Amino acid sequence: MTPMLQQYFSMKEENPGCILFFRCGDFFETYGEDAETAARELDIVLTSKDAGEGQKVAMAGVPHFTVDTYVYNLVEKGYKVALADQMEDPKAAKGLVKREVVRILTAGTITEPKVLDSGKNNYLGVVCRHGDVYSAAFCDILTGEFSVVETGADGLEDETEKWSPSEMLLDPDLRDDPGFIKYLEASEIQHSFLEGTPDPEECESTITGYYGAGSISEMEIAGREACLKSCAVMLKYLLETQKGTVATLKRPSLGAGGEFASIDSVTKRNLELLETMAGRERRGTLLWVMDGACTPMGKRLVRNWIVRPLTKRSAIEDRLDAVGELIGSYALRERLAEILKRIQDMERLVSKAVMGSATPRDILALGNSLAAAPELSEALKGAKSGLLARSADFSDLSPLGKRIVSSIIENPPLSTREGEIFRDGVSAELDEIRNIRRKGKGVILSIEERERERTGIKTLKIKYNQIFGYFIEVSKSLSKSVPGDYVRKQTLVNCERYINQELKEYESKVLGAEERIKSLEYELFSSLRGEVAEKAAEIQAMASKIAVLDALRGFAELSSERGYSRPEITNSQTLDIRNGRHPVVELIASGFVSNDLFLDSRKRLSIITGPNMSGKSTYLRQAALIAIMAQTGCYVPADKAVVGIADKFFTRVGATDDLHLGQSTFMVEMLETANILKNATSKSIVILDEIGRGTSTYDGMSIAYAVCEKLYSSIRARTLFATHFHELTSLADAFPGIVNRRVAVKEINGEVIFLHRILEGASDKSYGIYVASIAGFPEDVLEKARKILAELEKEKDRISGDLSTCVKDGQRRQDKPMKKYQLTFFDDSSDRIREEIRAINLGELAPIEALNKIYKWQSELKGK
Repeated sequence: MTPMLQQYFSMKEENPGCILFFRCGDFFETYGEDAETAARELDIVLTSKDAGEGQKVAMAGVPHFTVDTYVYNLVEKGYKVALADQMEDPKAAKGLVKREVVRILTAGTITEPKVLDSGKNNYLGVVCRHGDVYSAAFCDILTGEFSVVETGADGLEDETEKWSPSEMLLDPDLRDDPGFIKYLEASEIQHSFLEGTPDPEECESTITGYYGAGSISEMEIAGREACLKSCAVMLKYLLETQKGTVATLKRPSLGAGGEFASIDSVTKRNLELLETMAGRERRGTLLWVMDGACTPMGKRLVRNWIVRPLTKRSAIEDRLDAVGELIGSYALRERLAEILKRIQDMERLVSKAVMGSATPRDILALGNSLAAAPELSEALKGAKSGLLARSADFSDLSPLGKRIVSSIIENPPLSTREGEIFRDGVSAELDEIRNIRRKGKGVILSIEERERERTGIKTLKIKYNQIFGYFIEVSKSLSKSVPGDYVRKQTLVNCERYINQELKEYESKVLGAEERIKSLEYELFSSLRGEVAEKAAEIQAMASKIAVLDALRGFAELSSERGYSRPEITNSQTLDIRNGRHPVVELIASGFVSNDLFLDSRKRLSIITGPNMSGKSTYLRQAALIAIMAQTGCYVPADKAVVGIADKFFTRVGATDDLHLGQSTFMVEMLETANILKNATSKSIVILDEIGRGTSTYDGMSIAYAVCEKLYSSIRARTLFATHFHELTSLADAFPGIVNRRVAVKEINGEVIFLHRILEGASDKSYGIYVASIAGFPEDVLEKARKILAELEKEKDRISGDLSTCVKDGQRRQDKPMKKYQLTFFDDSSDRIREEIRAINLGELAPIEALNKIYKWQSELKGK
């Protein structure tokens, strides 16, 4: 191969698994298989290049100024990309241009803010194992956030769900955990296995080396082998991919496994916390309602608080106290908003400064932010809330901010090497050279005037371009009047271009000054950027506190505008809501009807029946949303709310399928329900909107009965269960802590009115046929449906009554055989079945097992 291709494929071998983009002049090129992949995935032209000795190699490239767009497109599709740049000026290079891989880009290590959502963190995750203990570490390379937690194998999904990383690095031992891998695949989280993990000594040296710590004992993770391993892997990976230019990560904070409530991906989707069921972000979500932040840092924090509700009462009360104080002062909220709107994304800007990629505009934005920040502290002087006072207490970096603002021009260029960055007066040397340039340009104009007079060519002009520099331009018709000391530089269709000795001398002075100005401004800017980087830790700490102030101010503004009330937070199982409202629906729909809810350790399961479109689903979801809002530290849409802290939130809502995973609608329903039954605890809040509707009536009803009993008797979670199986309402007769609630409906002259009011008691109708009529069903179909319904309801009433008796007898008469009523349940005279029933002591079976036996016999009797 040619020397350049040898250089390319040598770098390719040193960066396995990466698509290598290789700088060649104004283009970044790929060759061989990488070119074929790039051409296919990016829809760019695939061509070929001479590889030597008559051989060809595939080639595809993109302009250097658009490479970021193409590279991030590949990263989004799951590829890793290595960028090899030219490390010297090709004009000055002797032989082959020196090139080096300057960055490796992956989903979790993207550092260009323009391709990232400013309101969302981009986390990289690592999972490592030490014995039976697993450690999950997460960091955002641009904000410096770095957290780690210890957990068991069964807690990995919960921890990953709390952070929603875009990329995960996995301990090789996790190859034996197909369940977690399947979860990552279903969540579309890019993941790869480590070839190995560092030993304890290497872990400690990596961590202490990065932070400049004398000993690992100075850090929270000291003595925790799994945490040390995951943190060391994280730092090694970042140093390798960023080639040593890693932003300043905060020291890893050690979180407790139960520090935040768990909300799995299904529940996030069903409750529409961050995006709607239709996949749209923002509008229609809880984030859309709660995000009143003015800064990108605040917006990211609100998002994180929503999906990671607190479980420690004192921490929740701290936030509520702060929100309450801000609600009490409209003037303070307005003053804070005015200051916050002038503050840019400090976390990401300072990270760019550390990595050496910050532009003059980035540094100016950071300077303006640093100059404005102390005004927040001034505005919050005397704050009673401890959290407000702590969040307003940060280093005063306004001198650095003011110096940046007074040094950089108001609208600086994006480029760091083209000059025109600094104001006059910043550097005496720079001012002097600029003066030479200004005078030099004046001399050029005087030369032009003098040459016109000398030659008599009134249209003579002195022009400039980057290729030829300065030149004298004369139209072709007047070229005979050109004096003999003119030297031709270029001939065009309509004109001739010349140079003379005087112009050449002044060109040298002017262009020399121009290059020196650019060089000096780059030196000055690099020094200023370095000064910012030295203050990175202080700036990050300030940005974190400003984000908290911003989020709390937004909560207070929302609570004040919407008339929210402060929730009472307890460690009990109580969930007592008076006149609760759905925070999203009440913003979108007029005339929202509020409702009450009460659950506790005794009355812990509520079965809700009522028509479709009557508001059952809204009622269920608003209960969970109010609890989540309370645990984020926000006031809630209710007249009063007592919220016992939940450790986990679960929902099973709607009918969906995952065909790409080979799962039917009913299978998805069963998997989601199984997850709840396996992982819910007595402190959890469970929302079930229909269970068992994806199969036959009796099959589904059996499952629904069994799920209800499990949640009530064994798990003891606070549960809201909406259903159209009206037979389930008989459970309230068998279990003292199960209560029935129904949606109020009014029928007037054949018209059905849904009142959206939740009342005690059970519904006796679903009004499905009425909904079908609204949808436009033909009248003959509706009439036929009414007749069939009338017949089925006669049978249903009889079955429902007998099922209720079965459940109650199974619950209360554990030591006595049930004898007579089973035969009337079937109304059948089969001798074999009758003898089999008599031979079984149903009282010895658990109620659901007894019920399943009955269903088995019933299916045998059908058709006889």
